[in-house]
Amino acid sequence: ARENYTLVLNVTPSKVNDISAMFQDCEKMDSFDIGNFDVSSVTSMESMFQYCNALTSLDLSKFKTTECDNMSYMFANCGNLKTINLDGFDTKNVKTMSDMFVDCKALTSLNLRNFETEKVTSMTNLFANCNSLISLDISSFKTDQVTLMNGMFSNCNSLTSIDVSKFNTEKVTNMRSMFMSCGRIKSLNLINIS
Repeated sequence: ARENYTLVLNVTPSKVNDISAMFQDCEKMDSFDIGNFDVSSVTSMESMFQYCNALTSLDLSKFKTTECDNMSYMFANCGNLKTINLDGFDTKNVKTMSDMFVDCKALTSLNLRNFETEKVTSMTNLFANCNSLISLDISSFKTDQVTLMNGMFSNCNSLTSIDVSKFNTEKVTNMRSMFMSCGRIKSLNLINIS
């Protein structure tokens, strides 16, 4: 039988501002209890949970992410992650979300309707290879500052629709492979894509 471990955090690192790769490669950690873990001063969460392959669910709804500006690769390669709760996330200062959910192959739905993306410049491979994803709510996304959207939805081959009708792409310089291998898409409204 495979041994897994639960991580319980009852520390309050309120002055820490960089927790990049903090749990990266914790391949046996199958649950995460936020406890009193204070991330209110954190500016970078890059690769925080990358390669946490035993995680199947994650509830980070109590994370205070007001100061964070880097969430790239945060959940990348969490191949068994089926559910994730980010309802409390404050993303108003985030500048890069590149590869944030890349290779989250077990995710079936993702609700990001509370995400504020006004300052984000990179969405490269944001949902790439999320090939079980059938429901994606990005209705609140504002893309006025985004310059990179390459690979954003590539290999999301279970999605039947993606609503990008409100995307402003005036500053985007790279859309390479943005919808590559999205073979089940039945309709795609690109009316505002310029």
